[in-house]
This record gives sequence, C-alpha cells and structure tokens, in this order.
Amino acid sequence: TLVVFSVERLLCTLNPLRFLNVFTLKRALYTELLIIILCLLWNSAYIAIFNQKELPLLLETWNATMTKVDVISCVCIWLTLLVTNILLIKAMTKHARARQAMVSESVRGSSGRTSKSRTSSVLLLCSAIIYSVTQFPFLVYNLLTMAEEPPHCWINIPTKTVAFALVFGGNLSILGYTIDFFVFYLSSTGFRRQVRSLFAPSHGSTGRSSTFSASDDNSCKRSLQPRVVSRKLP
Repeated sequence: TLVVFSVERLLCTLNPLRFLNVFTLKRALYTELLIIILCLLWNSAYIAIFNQKELPLLLETWNATMTKVDVISCVCIWLTLLVTNILLIKAMTKHARARQAMVSESVRGSSGRTSKSRTSSVLLLCSAIIYSVTQFPFLVYNLLTMAEEPPHCWINIPTKTVAFALVFGGNLSILGYTIDFFVFYLSSTGFRRQVRSLFAPSHGSTGRSSTFSASDDNSCKRSLQPRVVSRKLP
C-alpha cells in the first residue's frame, strides 16, 4: 500500500493535470480488481501445492525458502520506496523553486491547494521513513536466520535470542504503525474528520442539526406571518 501511494503521489506531483485525466475512477476500479485477482492466484498456488499427493521437494526446505522470500521482498520494497521518494523529493524541490520564481497573482491564489499537496507528500515521506526504520530489525533477523541454516551454517543463534528478536520486532512494527497513525491524525484535517465520523458519527452533528432546525423554524414563522402591504391613498 505504501509503495502504491508513493508512486501515485510521484505521478501526481510530476504532472497533476495528466494524472487527473488518466487515473479515472473506472481505471482505479479495474486496477483494484486486478490486484484482487493476483492475490487469489497467489493463494490458489499454495492450495494447489498442499493438495498434491506427493509434496514437492520445495516443502522440505520451506522455512529457508520463506526466509529468503521475506528478505527479497523486504529489500525490493525498501529499494522501491527509496527510489520513489528520492524522485518525489526532487520533484517537490523543483516545484518549490518554480513557486519562488513566479510571483503572479494566480500562483498566490493557488497557494492553499499547493500547501495541501505538499503536506500530503511530506506525510508520505514520513510514513516511508517510519516503515524503513521499524522493519529493519525483521530484515536483520531474517538475514541471521539465513546465515544459521544450511548450507551456510555460519552462526548459531540461541533460542532466547530468537524469541527476544521476534517479540522486539513485532512490538516495533506495532509501534511504527501507531506512530504513523498519530502523524496522520495530527497533520491531516481530512483524516481527523474521517476518524471522527467513523468512531463518533454523532459528534459535531447536533450543532448543525439544531442550527438547521432553528433556521427552519424561523423560515416557517416568517412564511406564516401575514404580509402587510402599505398603499398610499390617492
């Protein structure tokens, strides 16, 4: 999800007008449908493997294989986030220099929307940094596990160390997601509005309803009052 949002923010920052024309709601739905199909295919492959009469040789070294997959996926995600966010920072710097060079009234009038876009980009960069820091212990743990298993057998990790690494890595991941949530909550007004509407839908609606009801009563009273028309006698 973070990679998808990073690519989306990069494309939107590089060419916002083309992004709005190309990435329509219909194409977004098709993209999500394609992702769901890929997820189903990925799970169906596991189901097909485990339902075979003779299990393949790959399952004999299942733990080592999954550790390698975790390491490769983590490194690929890190590289993708690194390249994407470097390009995003360059694009934001270029736009900032362009805004400083232009002093027309139109640019000043669009400063509000520009600040919102810049805030979204900064939040995304913070999320990428938090993810990279909190997932680093898991990467180290998987690398040490690969070095312990055959055919390498370079080190021997004690059982207590393995248990501590798993607990520490899990708590650090939860802490990273919590920090990410509060960063978005404190920085984004729209995110706060969505959270409040989700967990407290009645909060803030009573004032509006009472205001509307009072205005409706006033309008009804005005409509029921007789109209007095003053006419001058000839």
